[in-house]
Amino acid sequence: MMHGYNVGLSQEDMSEIDMEGETIKQAIQDANTKKEEATKAVTYKNEVRAAFLNKLRKIIARIKAHRNYSDSLGQELGIIGSKSSFDSVTFKPKPKVAVSGGMVRIKFQKKGIDGVNVYRRRKGEAEWQFRARDNNSPYEERIQLENPAQPEHWEYRLIGVIKDVEIGQPSDVVEVIVGA
Repeated sequence: MMHGYNVGLSQEDMSEIDMEGETIKQAIQDANTKKEEATKAVTYKNEVRAAFLNKLRKIIARIKAHRNYSDSLGQELGIIGSKSSFDSVTFKPKPKVAVSGGMVRIKFQKKGIDGVNVYRRRKGEAEWQFRARDNNSPYEERIQLENPAQPEHWEYRLIGVIKDVEIGQPSDVVEVIVGA
């Protein structure tokens, strides 16, 4: 601190500031090093786990293909998967909508479906307009208003799709006001 004397700081004040600055600098370097080490450790753990699970799946497949294998043995070994509780008749998407950066974004979870069909209408209209088929969340739609000076109130709903066929129940309606 070359101007410390000019603003009333003593040599002791300036030395203390320098020492604490060095301590903070070292603490930041230590934290960054630990962060890098943790990232590497997590990456290594994930690689080891993936390799192990691949080997384990192959061994389980060999066990299940063996002539002496039975369901009771599989149960005892804990290698029988759980049954899916997916019901294509009652399935109902649970969309979450947000407006950001000139886009409407609708998040959804697939939970056993291939994708969703997205429908939209203006609030108060009866007819739903098909907008798109989306296999990956989130669905995104650029906002285009009929009259850019006037906000619009849009409603969306999603319907699950498996093998190009709509299944289950339509989602609850989610609403956004765009252009406000």
